[in-house]
Amino acid sequence: MYKAVFLDLDDTLLDNEKNISNENIEAIKYVKEKGGLVCIASGRSIEMTKEYKKLANTSRYIIYSNGAGIFDCDANEKLFSA
Repeated sequence: MYKAVFLDLDDTLLDNEKNISNENIEAIKYVKEKGGLVCIASGRSIEMTKEYKKLANTSRYIIYSNGAGIFDCDANEKLFSA
């Protein structure tokens, strides 16, 4: 089983119209129910990524700015920044 799944936003989690498909929502739910983490990894900023995290109901962590940082949304703190 998956321990963690990292999803890019554009053309992976989001379609061409910036929507999240029901299929993706169900896949995220499935992985989380099995105990896995589902995190967004994006080139976008924290604030831009947080909205999609809420919509997709992913796990607490966001990797942002092309890997330059890791943010814990539950604790509202940066865990890493380069």
